[in-house]
Amino acid sequence: MTVIVGLPTPEDGTLALSPFEFIDKERVVTGSFMGSTNLQVGIPQLVELYKAGKLMLDELITQHYPIEKINESISTVLNGQALRNIIMF
Repeated sequence: MTVIVGLPTPEDGTLALSPFEFIDKERVVTGSFMGSTNLQVGIPQLVELYKAGKLMLDELITQHYPIEKINESISTVLNGQALRNIIMF
């Protein structure tokens, strides 16, 4: 099974596939919108996992930036110097 995740731009919104790959090998393609989660259940569960130290989110943050340096923050992500930055309002 192949799960398509992410949102393409309108220019990249076409997917070309050979039907023979699916027929012969009995493959399946499906989509996932926001992980197909129930936010009212999923978010509280994630918060509890984070509080318990079982969901390591802080390690994903590269740096914190004030709103005045938002362009610098975006540049570091675009050029590969950062994974995720936090913008402080």
